Amino acid sequence: MHLLSFCSFKKVYQRYFYATIVTDESENNLKRLFQTVLRNIAYDDCMITRFYLSLYNIEGGNYMAVTQNVFKRYEQKYMLTKSQYESMLTFLSNYMERDCYGLHTICNIYYDTNYYNLIRTSLEKPIYKEKFRIRSYGQITANDTVFLELKKKYKGVVYKRRESMILSDADAYLQYDVKPKNQGQILHEIDWFLNLNDISPKIYIAYDRIALFSESDETLRVTFDHNIRFRDYDLDLSKGTYGRKLINDDMYLMELKISMAIPKWLSDYLADNNILPTSYSKYGTCYKEFIFFKELSKSSLAKHNGVA
Repeated sequence: MHLLSFCSFKKVYQRYFYATIVTDESENNLKRLFQTVLRNIAYDDCMITRFYLSLYNIEGGNYMAVTQNVFKRYEQKYMLTKSQYESMLTFLSNYMERDCYGLHTICNIYYDTNYYNLIRTSLEKPIYKEKFRIRSYGQITANDTVFLELKKKYKGVVYKRRESMILSDADAYLQYDVKPKNQGQILHEIDWFLNLNDISPKIYIAYDRIALFSESDETLRVTFDHNIRFRDYDLDLSKGTYGRKLINDDMYLMELKISMAIPKWLSDYLADNNILPTSYSKYGTCYKEFIFFKELSKSSLAKHNGVA
């Protein structure tokens, strides 16, 4: 299939989308169309990904292509040394492939109440917990896309719902409650959460990530995060990706994202190499090791001044 017919396929999809009520049947039809195209297009994965992204940005569209906006999965974390990371990456190359983005930077701003109720509740490990953040991929400008993410965890299952918009629209929405033109169900859920919780930007966290996917199991994804850093000032995704180191340079955070059980080949490797799961939260670690003591110091100073 040459470039002309590739572009033509996008137009066909657009007409199909606008003429179709998105049901399970029509969704399956779209998936079959995607599969047919992928079998016939001799283009690299990144080009296909950009194509999918462009499909998602169709005005009024609510069909999730590669830009997935709803997630339900289990997430298991492991803290690896550099040698464990290198061995793990070599082993996984037999079963998985790196995504087309290679080593890329993920930037987040976490929101919380003035008393950090969201993260304090999360650290107590309740059956249900939730948090809200705004995310970008790399340093961005006001016209680049960001994701408003509402992440919940219930009985070990992670549910993530997110809405995309450009940074300037996100700032207008979060700071001044100016609603974007296209409002879907997910934005209504985020709106409800924001109305229920009096939250504001509290911490910026960035890290460099390598992500792997499995062609034989589309529900399996493995990520490695390195150079995790944070700051509690310049809480703006356009201000740069700098920050204070959260973990040592020779440590890597591996995360398995799965819908069901870990594949046996992977489970066996983890057991044979004594790689054990850990409970680790980037924002939680920031709070326990930095924010808590800073707030405690502020409180002690305020009491001292009050006494004086």
